[in-house]
Amino acid sequence: MIFNDWNAMQQRLAQLNLNNSNYAFNETAGIMLIEDFTLKGLLGDAVRLQNFLFGLVLDGQAEISIDETKYVLNKNSYLILFPEQVARLNYRSDDFNGIFLSVSGETLKILQHSMPNMISMFLFIRQYPCAALTDENVKWIKQYHHLLLKEAKDTTNMFRRETCLSLLIALTYKLSNIYGTQIMPEPQMPNRQADILATFVEILEKNYKKERGIGFYASKMSITSKYLSITLKKVSGMTANEWIQTYVLQEAKRLLLNSRMSVQQIAIELNFTSQSFFGKYFKLYVGMSPARFRKEKKSIPTNL
Repeated sequence: MIFNDWNAMQQRLAQLNLNNSNYAFNETAGIMLIEDFTLKGLLGDAVRLQNFLFGLVLDGQAEISIDETKYVLNKNSYLILFPEQVARLNYRSDDFNGIFLSVSGETLKILQHSMPNMISMFLFIRQYPCAALTDENVKWIKQYHHLLLKEAKDTTNMFRRETCLSLLIALTYKLSNIYGTQIMPEPQMPNRQADILATFVEILEKNYKKERGIGFYASKMSITSKYLSITLKKVSGMTANEWIQTYVLQEAKRLLLNSRMSVQQIAIELNFTSQSFFGKYFKLYVGMSPARFRKEKKSIPTNL
């Protein structure tokens, strides 16, 4: 089973008869939260994740396979999964209960963009996706999760998206601190692959508005485009092209929603040869034209 979009995830979860008071979905912030989740109805499902997934076991036990590696989850176990990983629930005890948070790929990029010093932490977590937390840490995570759930459901908050993203960043920092101080081994020199990812992201953040070709970044790093893309896919789950597209589209959406720039001005800002080419590029990956995206999602009045 592959969840390619939020609608598919919602439809699948709707089949599980979740209690609405323990479930929240906010598409604009790119998050979905569930409390008191028993995993009932998911046994045996193999899912290729399209989103970032956090899970915390509150009671019971479960066994999950991640890319064919099996992990046993007990009370206070924390689970973190990345896009493109394949997960399968092999077993759950009758008293299993937990909380879960799903984060879209686009929102994950916002987190990584906001937390550039966390790359090595993300790489470590990808290698060690399960960890046992102390009772005190579980208490903190539950509080963050419940507050996120509450804010995601608050339709009266005109800054709901921004509030949710801020809380999500705070939660990620809290988790990173837990991993860094209590779970990770003593700091070691980063390996070659981690170096490549960190260097690529640093160069990308400075140049994505002007350079969309892999060759430019590979040349800057004195490696081949093929090696760069293969390495990035291995350590982050995304190719170089996907990284570049994510940064470009994230900035395009930000400008469409939160500036008064015209579509033509945004095309120039992002170094597209024409408004037409920008429109085709945007529609290819987003599924609609920039003008339609702005009309449906805009947060302030804009003159096109």
